[in-house]
Amino acid sequence: MENRQLHYFVMVAELGSVAAASRSLHIAQPAITRQIKNLEETIGVTLFERHARGMVLTSAGRKFYQDALNILNAIERAKSQAVKADRGDIGYLKIGITPQHIWLTEVQQHLSEFRKYNPEISLNVCTMHSRKQIMALRNGELDAGFMFIRPQDDNDFLGRFLYKESMLLAVNKNSPFADHPPEKIDQLRSEPFIWSPENQAFDLYKMIIDELRRHDFTPKIDHEGCDYNSMLSLVSAGRGYTFVPAVAKYLKVYDVVMHELPELDVTFDLELVWRRDNANPSLPHFIKNYNHQMRRLT
Repeated sequence: MENRQLHYFVMVAELGSVAAASRSLHIAQPAITRQIKNLEETIGVTLFERHARGMVLTSAGRKFYQDALNILNAIERAKSQAVKADRGDIGYLKIGITPQHIWLTEVQQHLSEFRKYNPEISLNVCTMHSRKQIMALRNGELDAGFMFIRPQDDNDFLGRFLYKESMLLAVNKNSPFADHPPEKIDQLRSEPFIWSPENQAFDLYKMIIDELRRHDFTPKIDHEGCDYNSMLSLVSAGRGYTFVPAVAKYLKVYDVVMHELPELDVTFDLELVWRRDNANPSLPHFIKNYNHQMRRLT
């Protein structure tokens, strides 16, 4: 059984004669007649009653007509879906976001707009720190990621700027610095700090350490936290101070106050980053939507 046989059969059934089907399909009548005869022989039933004025479906033909229509429609849908998948209009993207920026307005707007204009591309969004995102991009576990401190000397990666972030000092509400933030880094010299473990230290905290050393200051580290949430929970418990990205002020953490520290000159760019050789056909749609949104915001 061939697709063309089903197509010829449906056209004859709908138009009522081989002659009408021939005119519509621009195919000679004998070719259509032969293919329908072959179809009947393949199935083993008579599909049409032949009359001088045309052809009428038998009871078997009426049932077969519905199934043939479904088959032809399914074939067209399959072809259409394959073309869409090849263009990336249908697909699946794995996107990483640094935990502290998951609720950033610019990120949420982008994800919302992308979903609006690309409803057939599924997103798998997961939070992970920048260093892990880089590893996941290298391994093909992510298609793109919102991260900071992209390796600038690595030509394997491309990126688009999203947001310039600064750092805030997080203090417990009962700290003397809650109402009167320090003006000088040196005022924190004897205070306990909460930091990231050395074996998984965020690159950002290494930047902060370098900046503090520039002021001849080494933080007195009493406690460690594996991520920003755990460090802020320790601040909330009154166990010390820490530095967090300014976006953390939107978290409204219980018993925690955040201040700018004028002498702390640490900023970083949040970017959308992807591998140059990523072959996922849906990724260009994600990047295009992102570029469009950024042009609107600027």
